[in-house]
Amino acid sequence: MTAVPAETTADFEALLANVFENPDDNLARLVFADYVEEQGDTDRAEFIRLQIETARKGEKYPGKRESELMATLFGNRLKFGRDRFEPHRGFLTLKTAGEVFVLGSKLPPGVALLFRAGWVDRVAVLGNEMPFDAATVSLLRDAGCLDLSRNRLAPAHLATVAITVLPLLAGGRLRRALVHRTNVEEWAEILADPDVKDAWGLPAPRLTFKLHPNDAAVNEWFLERAKELLVASGGSEIQPAPFDAGFGGPHLLGTCRMGNDAGTSVI
Repeated sequence: MTAVPAETTADFEALLANVFENPDDNLARLVFADYVEEQGDTDRAEFIRLQIETARKGEKYPGKRESELMATLFGNRLKFGRDRFEPHRGFLTLKTAGEVFVLGSKLPPGVALLFRAGWVDRVAVLGNEMPFDAATVSLLRDAGCLDLSRNRLAPAHLATVAITVLPLLAGGRLRRALVHRTNVEEWAEILADPDVKDAWGLPAPRLTFKLHPNDAAVNEWFLERAKELLVASGGSEIQPAPFDAGFGGPHLLGTCRMGNDAGTSVI
């Protein structure tokens, strides 16, 4: 497996950040491959280049040389419990049903090494649980993207994710977080605002999300049923408010702070 240096260089981190910030840009990956090759990691450089070529050709399965390199670089570290790493364009996506969160500090040592070595460009959470503990946060700091787009998060939960993710954005390699708002086809994105800071100097969360057409149709249906109920109850003047993606989202603006100190919390 690729050796993990005690300390990575500034050039390594800058080029890796460029890969994580531009996930669709093959050039960023090829530049990173050139750099690690110059540092003596020829297997990793060759693997990245072969993977990019495989993706370009639309081939579904790795070739013989790719398979050999995967055995050399990763051994049996690509699967643990119900979770698995999948290589894509020279880096790894961790698809987790929650095992990585449950195991935490009990994860196999090789898994943590994959994160530290900058292999993991995406952690895709397939379950609905997000029990972020200290060990999980330590791993996610070294991933490029936290992908919750397969979850069904309500708007109120976006704030929870933002509170968890933003410190990682500020202090680690994590560059993007994708979260789910309603239907599986649509997703929301949380990014650190480049200009606005909070009271502690950390980037403020900038949240964007789209309302799926089916959600809009369901909302309209319920609106009509609500109007029918009001008419049946004797209502004579009914003025429904327009419904859009921002409706019902005040939770994102903050709620009562929770804690065990009455001087600093409400609940």
